[in-house]
Amino acid sequence: MRIFLLFNILSLCWSLKPHQFPNGKLVKFSVDSLFPRNDLIHIEPGKASIITRNWLENIILEVMNNEKYDNLKNKNFKKKNIFEYDNLHIVTNINQLETHIQETFSPKRNDQHDLFLAWYPKGNHGRKEVLFIIFLKLYLDKKELVVKEIVQSPFWDPIHIDSNYLKIALEDLNKQNDNVTLVLDNLYENDIRFKLAWSTWNLDKETD
Repeated sequence: MRIFLLFNILSLCWSLKPHQFPNGKLVKFSVDSLFPRNDLIHIEPGKASIITRNWLENIILEVMNNEKYDNLKNKNFKKKNIFEYDNLHIVTNINQLETHIQETFSPKRNDQHDLFLAWYPKGNHGRKEVLFIIFLKLYLDKKELVVKEIVQSPFWDPIHIDSNYLKIALEDLNKQNDNVTLVLDNLYENDIRFKLAWSTWNLDKETD
């Protein structure tokens, strides 16, 4: 059985991009329509950790800045609980991904392979940006490529590009594997947001 595990490794830009240009125009991203898999790159676990820790630092900085602003505005200097903030699910996913990264150092069976990918579409600001980190397990015995974890950038929003294009890229990538099934059940069980978004999306209704 032939399994395609080679990806183009591109240089990564670690700085996160804002949602908008200075003039207020939204940053939009486009995909490779002919070969969506080209927007996926293989990265080492250490690089995945660097990217997500950078995201975590940005979330913490945002929380601190919001706290200061609210305190000044409301003259209330009582600290807020971090669980009140919208990016909590990203923090949770980053922690789960870090667990997977640590597990990569443990001995594994020869028929199992861990993969870390970055979804890296091009923006209308002329640069590519990592919007999602994906952790997958390839089970050669079962001929399954299982999506275990997906972590989004805290600066990504569906208004910039729909995450369903990521699903299309993963499906396109797996087409290169002979008789291997892309399995999303584990992801859907752990993150209902992807189940709701990916199982109901209609390409014909997608608008820019």
